[in-house]
Amino acid sequence: MNNPVPAPVNQLPLRDIHLPDAVSGWPPAPGWWLLLLLLIVLAILLPRLIRYLKQPKPNKLAMAEFSQIKKQFLQQQNHLQLARDISALFRRIGLTYYSREQVASLTGEEWQQQLNELNPQQPLADNLIDTISMAAYQPDPELDAQNLLNSCEQWLKSLPRRQA
Repeated sequence: MNNPVPAPVNQLPLRDIHLPDAVSGWPPAPGWWLLLLLLIVLAILLPRLIRYLKQPKPNKLAMAEFSQIKKQFLQQQNHLQLARDISALFRRIGLTYYSREQVASLTGEEWQQQLNELNPQQPLADNLIDTISMAAYQPDPELDAQNLLNSCEQWLKSLPRRQA
């Protein structure tokens, strides 16, 4: 058995150990750039989103006001005041969803058409706006208050949640 004798370590033809270059912190990897961009966008949009979510919804405010109008009418049975209050409520709703130039001067059929465009799922009865408009100028108006209240309530419940 002929065992070769190992050569001394210094005589082996090996190169010296070379360490890799140190990892540089700059420029960052693309993932860090995307994260930075996402944080900037989030910082800009988050306050707007919070404001948007905290903003009261027009349909909920309108329903709350309608409930007050209905309660007041059931206590006082004043048809004239009911017609005026509902007319004013509809006008404020129109001004909430549309610009003043679009709705402020509308009356009669044009006004009713604009309100029906706002809520096409539940259009108002043909003579509802005329009835409200005429009743507001009569000393003792004759109107079907229960039908008026029911129609208005159905229309308000199906209003869009946000502005068009």
